[in-house]
Amino acid sequence: MWSDSRISKLFGRTPDGVVALILFLVALAVHLLVSWERTGAASSNNHFAWQARAWLEGRMDLGRTPPHGNDWALVTTLTLRDGRKIRGSYWHTRGKGVFRRTDGTFETVAPSKIVKRKQQWYVSFPPAPAVLMLPFVAVWGTAFNDVLFTILFASGSGVLLWLLLLKLRKNGLLRRSRGELLSLVLLFLFGTAHFYSAVRGEVWFTAHIVGVFFGLAFLYALYSHR
Repeated sequence: MWSDSRISKLFGRTPDGVVALILFLVALAVHLLVSWERTGAASSNNHFAWQARAWLEGRMDLGRTPPHGNDWALVTTLTLRDGRKIRGSYWHTRGKGVFRRTDGTFETVAPSKIVKRKQQWYVSFPPAPAVLMLPFVAVWGTAFNDVLFTILFASGSGVLLWLLLLKLRKNGLLRRSRGELLSLVLLFLFGTAHFYSAVRGEVWFTAHIVGVFFGLAFLYALYSHR
């Protein structure tokens, strides 16, 4: 990490907005370079794109079997001989044939009692990234590149953190130089788990990155009114 004096000499008189733009471009370039071959296509765990497609088709469930079995939610509807329909999933840790309904209650269902089975697959993650992907999935479907999507938000988080720290400094809540603040932003971008999460795409990391971005946006908006 550069010393504070060297950073201050380079950026001490540079307007805050220009530094923000430089930060975004540097972060974007580094993220793209490290991601490299991943940026060529959607990741194999692009669950949010699948959720967006389901919404565009007017449904909550996927309407089909997912491409693999990694971290989806399966709900089974059983039609029983007594005319009842129960929804939920088998709870094998409680014993053979134990079925946990969506209301949280349990029932043992023997195979002889079942007339029909229906399986529906769902995305098991909160929906915000899928909402943001809607217009792009409308064009590219589930081939929409979630890796590039994640990288853009990750690079933008560096800008938001820079602006937030400046705002805290202006409000008297921080007593650090511009060089120290810039060092903190660089450490955040390239020296924390944020960096690892930024370059992979995939549902878990996309959720983390989008959450950090809007968390920083909230804090900036909060302190902008003080």
